Amino acid sequence: LRTGATHYCVGFLAGTIGVEIMPLKGALLLSTARRGDPRPVSDVDILVRGSDYDRATRDLGRAGFRQIAVDHDDRSRTFLGPIPLPVDLHRHLFNACMFDMPTHEVFGRGRNSGLVGGAALH
Repeated sequence: LRTGATHYCVGFLAGTIGVEIMPLKGALLLSTARRGDPRPVSDVDILVRGSDYDRATRDLGRAGFRQIAVDHDDRSRTFLGPIPLPVDLHRHLFNACMFDMPTHEVFGRGRNSGLVGGAALH
């Protein structure tokens, strides 16, 4: 999907999941550095704090998403649902062996980008 559809998907997720989310990878790039870029995106990656991971999973289930995959160490889960792209829900941005920055610090360094789809994004 293209930029507008990706923004719609991120906005939908922000309104569906009852916790702060941070778009990652293509969704983040298309909403910041590559605004208007016609490059297609094949999924939506979002980060939540580790303490919010289970709640976000439940919220997605209540909104009609179904889990189709889990990362080998449960750092992320993939869902299909009422938006046209798969959703990868991440609880860690980095592998602990690679970088020493926990998810709460990633959120602490982020900035709130305002309202998208009626919910605050980080």
